[in-house]
Amino acid sequence: MAEDLYHRYEFTFIVQMLTVSQEQAIEESLGGKVEDRRGLQLLTLTSEGMRAATTAITVVDQLVAAGVRPQRTHPDLVSRQDIADRAGVTRQAVGQWVRGVRQAATP
Repeated sequence: MAEDLYHRYEFTFIVQMLTVSQEQAIEESLGGKVEDRRGLQLLTLTSEGMRAATTAITVVDQLVAAGVRPQRTHPDLVSRQDIADRAGVTRQAVGQWVRGVRQAATP
């Protein structure tokens, strides 16, 4: 039952340039992945928690303790197809959600 309360979250942070030793330490201790994309250094981590916000705060605290100070999160911009794939539904169903066709009216 308690397992149902925890969810796996993925966070991508924009960070200042990390040294090779910092990258290795983050990969080993937190399982983070560092990549350079369009002039930004991105650090992606996954973590489990009850709520996304509190889980993110915990991850940031762990990064700061490791000497890495995230500048901000990197937005996970997705298409309708990406949402459909993640939710296990069709792209058309996602389109109906967006238009409010498949929602119950609010009281």
